[in-house]
Amino acid sequence: MTRSPSPARAAALALVILSATATPASVQDKSSCAAAAASPFQPGYEDIGRDQSDMDVEAAIASCLAAVEADPEDMDVRAWLARAYYTAGDYEAVVPHVQMAAKAGNAMAQQIFGDMHVVGAGVEVDLDRSAELLTASADQGYALGQYALAMSYVWGEGVEENPARAVELYGAAAEQGFAPAMRELAILYRDGEGVEADPGQAIVLLEAAGEAGYPEAYADIGWTYADGLGVPADPAAAREWFEKARAAGSASGSIGLATLSFEEFGLDIDADEALAHAREAAEADNPEGYFMLGYFAEQGIGGEPDIKEALDHYRRAAEMGDAQAQEAVERLEAEL
Repeated sequence: MTRSPSPARAAALALVILSATATPASVQDKSSCAAAAASPFQPGYEDIGRDQSDMDVEAAIASCLAAVEADPEDMDVRAWLARAYYTAGDYEAVVPHVQMAAKAGNAMAQQIFGDMHVVGAGVEVDLDRSAELLTASADQGYALGQYALAMSYVWGEGVEENPARAVELYGAAAEQGFAPAMRELAILYRDGEGVEADPGQAIVLLEAAGEAGYPEAYADIGWTYADGLGVPADPAAAREWFEKARAAGSASGSIGLATLSFEEFGLDIDADEALAHAREAAEADNPEGYFMLGYFAEQGIGGEPDIKEALDHYRRAAEMGDAQAQEAVERLEAEL
């Protein structure tokens, strides 16, 4: 789950016209929808629920449309249909279903609708409304609602900034096995925000998040050792964790390995290896990968300096929202 909306689908799927005299959904209709779109953090659906990244979006939409058509009053299937549309990035299609389900008290729908109000996905940005929805979801013990509300307390979105409250909420979601919450809680422990600084506990939580399927957490351990964040700097240990992150599919691991080639870390990593890691991250559409390639081209690492190539990479990263890359583009264009 993220706060940034993904690009909308090129063609929105048509909504099914619901009949006022529709018969109740069969067990098979609802079961098929649940298996396709339920969250593993919903009570009773832990075994069949799936992460958004594992969802077959088209199949989920089709099965949940059938379930909603059979019983328009079933708010569970409306919430699951909303989740499928949300995953597809079709926010206009999400709204009527998520709005009804959230009003009926569905915790998952409240979380989705709350996040939509934070980023303005299909609705106007309304941080106060978002906080109300996320609070309602979190109060029901829904892990993703707790996680999202914790972010609101970290950033002061519709509520006063309160890192201590964020620690409580992240902790509640982490106890349910939600890996992103483990990661965010670890960062608060590492930085001493809302809780007494405890780098050791931070590393324990980050490793647990990695084992729970969030490989970026392994890269966070790498940066902790690379930069000496609350622990003695240890570039060799950092490299081990970056390697683990990379092996688990994290582009952040590749970025870390490329960064460790800089002289300040004192490791024997040659330019070709560093460039390969940066390209690997860029091929995964990671903006930091493009930024790193731009930096290498500008500095002549692995070859002669090439400002045109550097600008190409920086511009690509800037288009993806990388602030460092935007600054680099402005700086180089001013020098031309």
